[in-house]
Amino acid sequence: MSELPQPFFAKPRSDNRHVVIELGGECDMATLEQLNEVLREATAVRPRELVIDLAQATFIDSLTLGALTAAAKQVRQQGGSFRLVRASAPEIKRALAVTGLEDYLCR
Repeated sequence: MSELPQPFFAKPRSDNRHVVIELGGECDMATLEQLNEVLREATAVRPRELVIDLAQATFIDSLTLGALTAAAKQVRQQGGSFRLVRASAPEIKRALAVTGLEDYLCR
């Protein structure tokens, strides 16, 4: 019997313009609008720091990477910092390495 993928979730929490978004499950085209909405709300407060915690994420596709890259660019242009943390799933590490986004998104 095959194991079902963990459902996607995006849980934001903030403390005085420091925002952490926990992403979990498979982040792909089917979940992109939900992710974009959470990112829009997070960037609207002009955070000093936006951290995306990928500890529970099992997969990210190129559309997800595009959304995260756009959020990073916006936050940094507003003078804040952006970084991905705890990207431990092999599929996620590979996606970041193959696209060359590891340095840009995880710094």
